[in-house]
Amino acid sequence: MSVGNRLLALALLPWFGGCTIYNSHEAHKAESHMIGMSEYALESCIGLPDQRTQIGNAEILTYYDTATNNGVNLTMPIIGGGVSLTGSGYCHATFTLSDDHVIKVQYTGDNSQLLAPQSICAPIVNGCIPKNEELPPVVTSR
Repeated sequence: MSVGNRLLALALLPWFGGCTIYNSHEAHKAESHMIGMSEYALESCIGLPDQRTQIGNAEILTYYDTATNNGVNLTMPIIGGGVSLTGSGYCHATFTLSDDHVIKVQYTGDNSQLLAPQSICAPIVNGCIPKNEELPPVVTSR
């Protein structure tokens, strides 16, 4: 990759990073908003799980998602390893249900991007997150 391409990739990083940070926020928001959701409501907004397990009185529903790199592949070397700035990874979103209601939401896998933990999990839960939150009033000074 030429120096010009590297500079272009670094210049565009904040723009692309905004999407991943938003996705990270949405994935974290789902962890609290989905607690108490019925199994019917969960499957209505996400779909049928990829895996279903019964353990005692608890039911475990797991959904899988894979994000492939469709952008710039840039690795920043750091002593002892590196940080990848790609959009690749995978997420396993696991929902624990008791009495047909969600009691726990957990994400596992290679699901984080730079400054955006669990952002790759957002597409799984996106349909279940309320979008009609009230925005704070805009204050203007005159």
